[in-house]
Amino acid sequence: MSDNSYQNKRVGALKHWVISRMFLQTADENYIMARTSFFSGFGENFFWMANHAIEKYLKALNLFLGGHANYGHEIEPIYAAILAQNSDLEIRKFEYPPSYLEEYKFAESPDSFLARLGKYGSADNRYGTIGYRIFPDDLHKVDHCVFHFRRFCRSRYTYHLWDNGREERIDWYELTWRGGFWSIDPLGILEQALKGDRRVQTWVIESAQAANCAFLRDMAPEPAQLPSRVRAGAFVDWMFPLDAAESSEEDVEISERVLEWALKNIRFSRRDTDAFRLALRQASRTTKSLDAPPSSDGP
Repeated sequence: MSDNSYQNKRVGALKHWVISRMFLQTADENYIMARTSFFSGFGENFFWMANHAIEKYLKALNLFLGGHANYGHEIEPIYAAILAQNSDLEIRKFEYPPSYLEEYKFAESPDSFLARLGKYGSADNRYGTIGYRIFPDDLHKVDHCVFHFRRFCRSRYTYHLWDNGREERIDWYELTWRGGFWSIDPLGILEQALKGDRRVQTWVIESAQAANCAFLRDMAPEPAQLPSRVRAGAFVDWMFPLDAAESSEEDVEISERVLEWALKNIRFSRRDTDAFRLALRQASRTTKSLDAPPSSDGP
């Protein structure tokens, strides 16, 4: 019969491999593509990829803490489960390097940002029905979250056997907090890109490094790298006439027809479907009240 201690070590190593392959490797790729999308001006893809990356880092972290990854794509419940196990892993505030100009900063708590990221990066917004607003420091906030969560995605304790036969338990979380370590896989694509490994394609290195002052503290962003962007939801133009008092009857009718066609032929989230149907019901009641004959009752 095999030694239980040896078997446990093998099982633990294979669990680590599964977490790395399923969550960390794909999260690193999502994170790099989120940064690529930010610099390319692709707002929906930036939030979509950033939300996916942080979701996977959190699931990996929860697995390493002894929890599970049986969650959907929402960040907040995974984050809450992690903090229930170790409150020290909370992001209490966003930190900026001294070179980061004040006009680039949008005052926001980490919890508020994660909620906004979850909204704009949700499956409900994959077709642009919600829209988005990017603030100049949104990229840094994503970088800060990835830097904070990713570095703890490892087994907390390992054991080192010294030459004299003494076995020492090493607390990697404590070393990370004290030493500022962030690398968890020397061969990982993110480690290679941030270190400028020549085996990595140039565009991947540039995308990972540009303005990344969370991982590369002396990498000050240039003004042109941090734009603000706003894109309204895809159906704002058709929802507005249903709610605006100054809309003409023709505008209302056209908007109703467009929304009715969309509801019939496009699959929306329950949230969007309910919002469209409510707008149509309200517009219908308003139209009927305007068309109704005046009351014959006297004053």
